[in-house]
Amino acid sequence: MLPPAASPARQAVRAVVLTAGARPGLRALLDALAASATRPDSVVVLDTSSEEGAAEVVAAASSRTFAVEHVSLDSRMPDRAAVTHWLTTGDVPDDDLVWLLPVGCVPEPGTLGRLLAAHRRSPSVGLVGPKHVDATQPGTLRSVGITTTRSGRVVEDPPLGEPDQGQYDLRRDVIAVPLAGMLASAGALRSLGGWERSFGDLGGDLDLGWRAQLSGHRVVVAPDARLRSVAALGL
Repeated sequence: MLPPAASPARQAVRAVVLTAGARPGLRALLDALAASATRPDSVVVLDTSSEEGAAEVVAAASSRTFAVEHVSLDSRMPDRAAVTHWLTTGDVPDDDLVWLLPVGCVPEPGTLGRLLAAHRRSPSVGLVGPKHVDATQPGTLRSVGITTTRSGRVVEDPPLGEPDQGQYDLRRDVIAVPLAGMLASAGALRSLGGWERSFGDLGGDLDLGWRAQLSGHRVVVAPDARLRSVAALGL
């Protein structure tokens, strides 16, 4: 009699919070992670400020069941560069999944679980992003992935201020997803070399998604995973 097949190893999920000091919204983001229906296995706060306020917020949010690590980086390092530096220098296995969350966004309780379901749906999925809704008016859409014309012009789709009535909930494959809320394996981000800094924020996200697809990774959006975000983070 053959022994039962071994179940695949579970990938650890690391939530990566990006902040420059004790910015407004840091504690709200940490509280949302603690209240998530599917909790990340670990939380690390990448702090690109020389101030001590963020460390105090992290210490206040930590508990026996919800540990948060605080990592200080060079002052004024952009978020994308901070993630690339952390992946390059930190002890993060390639199989671990990283969930990128700049301060200014707040995930709903079911967001992580739905992103994980979308990532695990197919081995070809490389990058997964949530639906972005307005931080103060969560019934209003900000973005459902990033879409472009054939010539590369970014399309405002959905239009700014459009109500979220589920009209984009069948959308799956997209050219790119914003950094905010993205879920990807550490190995995939390492193999892509991170974001191209000279392209700026939106251009860097587009370039990463394009290169991911050229490398054989699908880039998908999970519309049932909602992230409440301020204007600068939706795109």
